[in-house]
Amino acid sequence: MSTKKPLAALITAAGMSTRMHDFKQTMKLGDKTFIEHIVDRFIDAGVGLIVVVAGYRAEEVRQVLKTYPVIILENPDYETTQMFDTVKIGLSYLNEKCERVFLTPVDIPLFTIETLRALKTSEAKVAIPVCEGETGHPVLIDSTAFDAILKHSGENGLRGAFQLLEEDIMLVNVRDRGSLIDADTQEDYQLVREMYENNIHEGERQ
Repeated sequence: MSTKKPLAALITAAGMSTRMHDFKQTMKLGDKTFIEHIVDRFIDAGVGLIVVVAGYRAEEVRQVLKTYPVIILENPDYETTQMFDTVKIGLSYLNEKCERVFLTPVDIPLFTIETLRALKTSEAKVAIPVCEGETGHPVLIDSTAFDAILKHSGENGLRGAFQLLEEDIMLVNVRDRGSLIDADTQEDYQLVREMYENNIHEGERQ
């Protein structure tokens, strides 16, 4: 009798944060780091297998996540490769280990659990959240799409791989501006912090 494979999550966290001028993997929102917020969200959504691909300052990522049930891989060539190469390291590990995988970079820490639930209802090979006409993260990828992504040359990164799967992509409408906002610069970080603090205060008023 076959055992159903788990739902997984893949967090790319290998970059050097050059535009941020700080190490965004461990930057704080409240009393937790970006990466802790993301891992917590996946755990709350019932994700059974969480993989983080680190690179630059990987030991710091390991220390932050040492009490979390995650698997940490490394991209040793983080200085000379692109995010897509980090994605491929994670997908290669997850191949045949999961049914579907949520994929997100570490600099989008405010997506909601409602967005994860909405994506899970899709049966598409690739489900992408859309808010106010813009696509965001995480995306949900079915394991049947892994081979096509892993065989992609890397041209135009993950977007280029998705172009090969265009007929199998579903856009899922969500009400989640947090799925759109990535923290690449200090100005972005201030915006993310303001959104996080506003959400905390709204929760206190409810």
